Amino acid sequence: MRNPQGPSVRSISHRPHIDCDSIAWAAAAKSSGFKGTVSACRLGLRGALRQCLMLTVLLFGAACSSRPDAPVVDTGDGSGTGDGAGCGCMGDIRVPPTDLPVVRLVSGTYTPTQYLHIEEFDIHILGTPSVSEWMMREGCEVVENMVRALKAAEDRAKMAGHLAYFITNDDPSVGYIPGHRNTGGDGFSLFSEELVCATAVDTLHPNGAGSYRAWNTPVHEFGHAIEITLGLQARSDAVYSANRDDYNSSQRREYIAWGTQEWFASASDPEWTRETMHDWEFDYLATIFDVENAWVPKCTR
Repeated sequence: MRNPQGPSVRSISHRPHIDCDSIAWAAAAKSSGFKGTVSACRLGLRGALRQCLMLTVLLFGAACSSRPDAPVVDTGDGSGTGDGAGCGCMGDIRVPPTDLPVVRLVSGTYTPTQYLHIEEFDIHILGTPSVSEWMMREGCEVVENMVRALKAAEDRAKMAGHLAYFITNDDPSVGYIPGHRNTGGDGFSLFSEELVCATAVDTLHPNGAGSYRAWNTPVHEFGHAIEITLGLQARSDAVYSANRDDYNSSQRREYIAWGTQEWFASASDPEWTRETMHDWEFDYLATIFDVENAWVPKCTR
């Protein structure tokens, strides 16, 4: 849903940051040596130490040993084979393990055949048969980076066991609402690939006009998952009811999801970002997300 209030102009000084084009580059660099690492990133001050430490771990041998005995999914191009078991979003796409947490709303509706594991946060990425490898890996990185952006270590720890389901329009709707294929809640999130980096009509509103969407929908739905999993509902209600002139209690769970979209530059209007949001909303979201973490999702297809 679109934020009807919109932002007010806010001036915030952001220092430049490292923006590594892809962890896939790091995986390739690992096989060819360290040379060229600096040129792979646009260097700056914000988050440089943190990002370079992560890249160094990748280059010189991360501990990638989670569930090494799980069967590898054949992606058709040979990329599903090798020794990358447990290497997070760039590891082998495998058959889902049988001992995952159960969330009845999604676990009883979908039968995933693809699996990635974000070991750092113990988050499970699950894809149905028609989901592309691109969505599995890029969606995985969006989830991983949104969790990493959480300010408090205890909040990041609360996301452990999260189930992120990636589906397509070939899969059934979730719940009792026809066409409902995107949602987020306590311990789970659900994203439809058709609404990612593409021009599409949301099946929840089949008579609506098609529009281009980047990572708007997954960021929005994962915002719901963050609010509910971290138990922020009461705080959100107090902040938004006190500050929005158009506050509507029937939409109270949407406000932080809209705000999360702006925080990660994924609002329906690209001009709505953390730099342009109201001071009070920025201050609230800055208690949840690390202001020094400037990551935002990008479309790569």
